[in-house]
Amino acid sequence: MKRLLPLFCILVILFASAGVASADKPLPDTFTITGYTTSYTFDTLPSGRTKFNLLAQGGAETPVDDAICSAWYGVTSCQALCQSSPDHACGVTGRFLAASFKFEEKGNVDYDPITKQGSGKGTNQGDLTITMPDGSKAVIRFDGQADLQTVSGNWRVLSSSGTLDGLHGQGKYTGNAGLVFSVTFDGKFH
Repeated sequence: MKRLLPLFCILVILFASAGVASADKPLPDTFTITGYTTSYTFDTLPSGRTKFNLLAQGGAETPVDDAICSAWYGVTSCQALCQSSPDHACGVTGRFLAASFKFEEKGNVDYDPITKQGSGKGTNQGDLTITMPDGSKAVIRFDGQADLQTVSGNWRVLSSSGTLDGLHGQGKYTGNAGLVFSVTFDGKFH
């Protein structure tokens, strides 16, 4: 029995150190943004490709936002728009539950919106600002691929403030492209 005690102590130390090491590792985390486009501009380039710039948002809608959704999309409210198209409430779910967001996205695609010619394949990039109900913010940079139906790529946290101060993370995103959209961000926060 005395010979088993040192072995038992070694096993306890190994398990304890493994627990400490795993506590330091970032945990996988997911959040989804669901929203709508509020501004879209584009220029057809001499190459036939189209350069675009759009603004989008979701969550914490104001009467001004609902007026935009009514004028652009013919719905009574932005929430009605989100719930009818991607079938989710506008805003952020998952890691940043009950948050709102805004982003500016730029890209370049092989598609002419006037002639409707081209493959629709291209790139996108932008900065997503997530705002928690207490005013804390996280700014996330995303960049990847886009086509007429989907977006996908990589993301990373650029900055954070308030209760989110010191947040770091990165991962991948995928979702649908369009004026009304839902995009899921998978990755790790630490």
